[in-house]
Amino acid sequence: MFSRSILNILKTTTTTTSKRLTLSTRFASSNLPKMSSTAFLDAVRNRRTIYGLEAKSPIPDSKIIDIVNETIKHVPSSYNSQSARAIVLLKAEHEKLWDIAIEVLKAIVPAEAFPPTLEKLNAFKAAYGTVLWFEGEFYLLGEGM
Repeated sequence: MFSRSILNILKTTTTTTSKRLTLSTRFASSNLPKMSSTAFLDAVRNRRTIYGLEAKSPIPDSKIIDIVNETIKHVPSSYNSQSARAIVLLKAEHEKLWDIAIEVLKAIVPAEAFPPTLEKLNAFKAAYGTVLWFEGEFYLLGEGM
Protein backbone atom coordinates (compact mmCIF):
# COMPACT_ATOMS: atom_id res chain seq x y z
CA MET A 1 0.00 0.00 0.00
CA PHE A 2 1.17 3.54 -0.77
CA SER A 3 1.18 4.83 2.82
CA ARG A 4 3.32 1.92 4.02
CA SER A 5 5.87 2.41 1.25
CA ILE A 6 6.14 6.09 2.16
CA LEU A 7 6.71 5.13 5.78
CA ASN A 8 9.46 2.76 4.68
CA ILE A 9 11.14 5.50 2.69
CA LEU A 10 10.87 8.35 5.16
CA LYS A 11 11.35 8.22 8.91
CA THR A 12 10.45 11.16 11.07
CA THR A 13 12.90 11.83 13.85
CA THR A 14 12.30 14.37 16.54
CA THR A 15 15.01 16.29 18.29
CA THR A 16 14.62 18.92 20.97
CA THR A 17 15.30 21.68 18.47
CA SER A 18 13.65 20.53 15.25
CA LYS A 19 12.00 17.81 13.24
CA ARG A 20 13.81 16.41 10.29
CA LEU A 21 13.20 13.80 7.66
CA THR A 22 15.88 11.26 6.91
CA LEU A 23 15.99 8.81 4.07
CA SER A 24 15.74 5.16 4.95
CA THR A 25 18.86 3.03 4.78
CA ARG A 26 17.71 1.79 1.38
CA PHE A 27 18.42 5.24 -0.09
CA ALA A 28 21.06 6.40 2.36
CA SER A 29 23.43 3.69 1.16
CA SER A 30 23.43 5.01 -2.40
CA ASN A 31 26.49 6.62 -3.89
CA LEU A 32 24.77 9.95 -4.56
CA PRO A 33 26.89 12.98 -3.74
CA LYS A 34 25.90 14.86 -0.59
CA MET A 35 24.42 18.29 -1.17
CA SER A 36 23.12 20.81 1.32
CA SER A 37 19.54 21.98 0.93
CA THR A 38 20.84 25.49 0.20
CA ALA A 39 23.06 24.26 -2.63
CA PHE A 40 20.23 22.18 -4.02
CA LEU A 41 17.75 25.06 -3.94
CA ASP A 42 20.33 27.38 -5.54
CA ALA A 43 20.83 24.86 -8.34
CA VAL A 44 17.05 24.63 -8.88
CA ARG A 45 16.63 28.42 -8.88
CA ASN A 46 19.46 28.97 -11.35
CA ARG A 47 18.67 26.07 -13.70
CA ARG A 48 18.05 27.03 -17.29
CA THR A 49 17.44 25.01 -20.39
CA ILE A 50 19.06 26.69 -23.34
CA TYR A 51 18.97 24.83 -26.62
CA GLY A 52 17.45 25.15 -30.03
CA LEU A 53 14.73 22.71 -30.97
CA GLU A 54 14.70 21.26 -34.46
CA ALA A 55 12.26 19.22 -36.52
CA LYS A 56 14.29 16.01 -36.61
CA SER A 57 14.66 13.09 -34.26
CA PRO A 58 17.63 10.77 -33.76
CA ILE A 59 15.24 7.91 -32.93
CA PRO A 60 12.22 6.50 -34.78
CA ASP A 61 8.69 7.64 -33.91
CA SER A 62 7.87 4.16 -32.61
CA LYS A 63 10.71 4.45 -30.06
CA ILE A 64 9.40 7.83 -28.86
CA ILE A 65 5.97 6.29 -28.30
CA ASP A 66 7.52 3.27 -26.52
CA ILE A 67 9.47 5.57 -24.18
CA VAL A 68 6.33 7.56 -23.33
CA ASN A 69 4.31 4.37 -22.76
CA GLU A 70 6.98 2.87 -20.48
CA THR A 71 7.27 6.12 -18.56
CA ILE A 72 3.52 6.23 -17.95
CA LYS A 73 3.53 2.64 -16.72
CA HIS A 74 6.29 3.23 -14.19
CA VAL A 75 5.84 6.81 -13.02
CA PRO A 76 4.85 7.01 -9.33
CA SER A 77 1.25 8.01 -8.70
CA SER A 78 -0.87 8.82 -5.68
CA TYR A 79 -2.24 5.65 -4.15
CA ASN A 80 -0.92 3.79 -7.21
CA SER A 81 -3.85 5.19 -9.20
CA GLN A 82 -1.80 5.22 -12.43
CA SER A 83 -3.76 8.30 -13.52
CA ALA A 84 -1.06 9.81 -15.76
CA ARG A 85 -1.95 10.12 -19.42
CA ALA A 86 -0.07 11.43 -22.44
CA ILE A 87 -0.73 12.42 -26.00
CA VAL A 88 2.18 12.22 -28.44
CA LEU A 89 2.00 14.62 -31.38
CA LEU A 90 4.64 14.33 -34.08
CA LYS A 91 5.31 16.19 -37.30
CA ALA A 92 2.12 17.70 -38.83
CA GLU A 93 -0.01 17.02 -35.72
CA HIS A 94 2.63 18.74 -33.60
CA GLU A 95 2.69 21.78 -35.92
CA LYS A 96 -1.12 21.96 -35.90
CA LEU A 97 -1.13 22.08 -32.08
CA TRP A 98 1.25 25.05 -32.06
CA ASP A 99 -0.74 26.81 -34.81
CA ILE A 100 -3.82 26.50 -32.59
CA ALA A 101 -1.86 27.75 -29.56
CA ILE A 102 -0.66 30.78 -31.54
CA GLU A 103 -4.19 31.57 -32.74
CA VAL A 104 -5.69 31.26 -29.24
CA LEU A 105 -2.98 33.28 -27.52
CA LYS A 106 -3.02 36.02 -30.16
CA ALA A 107 -6.64 36.65 -29.19
CA ILE A 108 -5.91 36.99 -25.45
CA VAL A 109 -2.35 38.32 -25.11
CA PRO A 110 -2.08 42.12 -25.38
CA ALA A 111 -0.70 43.16 -28.80
CA GLU A 112 2.41 44.79 -27.29
CA ALA A 113 3.25 41.58 -25.39
CA PHE A 114 2.54 39.19 -28.25
CA PRO A 115 5.85 39.38 -30.22
CA PRO A 116 7.93 37.65 -27.48
CA THR A 117 5.09 35.16 -26.95
CA LEU A 118 5.04 34.38 -30.66
CA GLU A 119 8.81 33.94 -30.67
CA LYS A 120 8.61 31.38 -27.85
CA LEU A 121 5.69 29.53 -29.45
CA ASN A 122 7.50 29.37 -32.79
CA ALA A 123 10.53 27.94 -30.99
CA PHE A 124 8.32 25.16 -29.62
CA LYS A 125 6.71 24.66 -33.04
CA ALA A 126 10.19 24.22 -34.56
CA ALA A 127 10.60 20.97 -32.59
CA TYR A 128 9.97 17.46 -33.88
CA GLY A 129 7.03 16.77 -31.60
CA THR A 130 5.14 17.48 -28.41
CA VAL A 131 4.21 15.21 -25.53
CA LEU A 132 1.21 16.48 -23.59
CA TRP A 133 1.21 15.05 -20.05
CA PHE A 134 -1.85 15.24 -17.83
CA GLU A 135 -3.53 13.55 -14.91
CA GLY A 136 -6.76 11.70 -15.65
CA GLU A 137 -9.23 13.46 -13.34
CA PHE A 138 -11.66 10.62 -13.99
CA TYR A 139 -9.29 8.28 -12.15
CA LEU A 140 -8.39 10.77 -9.43
CA LEU A 141 -12.08 11.19 -8.54
CA GLY A 142 -12.46 7.41 -8.19
CA GLU A 143 -14.78 7.11 -11.19
CA GLY A 144 -12.35 5.04 -13.24
CA MET A 145 -11.71 2.36 -10.68
